Amino acid sequence: MAAQTIHHACSNSFPLPSRPNPLVLEIDEHLNILRDSEATSTSSSISHKLNGLQDLYDCVDKLLQWPFSQQELAQEQNKGPVC
Repeated sequence: MAAQTIHHACSNSFPLPSRPNPLVLEIDEHLNILRDSEATSTSSSISHKLNGLQDLYDCVDKLLQWPFSQQELAQEQNKGPVC
């Protein structure tokens, strides 16, 4: 009989606001652009991808700086993982 491996994963879910944050929409757009450019690998496309990653990083950084985001993250951290 083969040994069975059981994996248990925890997940935190954040409540979704009624109207999405514009930065979240921008992050989704950057992710889609990066996914679409994944197949190419020329030197110019690599430079374009690096610029895209920088744009994505900047948007995530801005989102994390929003007071609402900081409050939500702090509340979730205090709750701990839900398993």
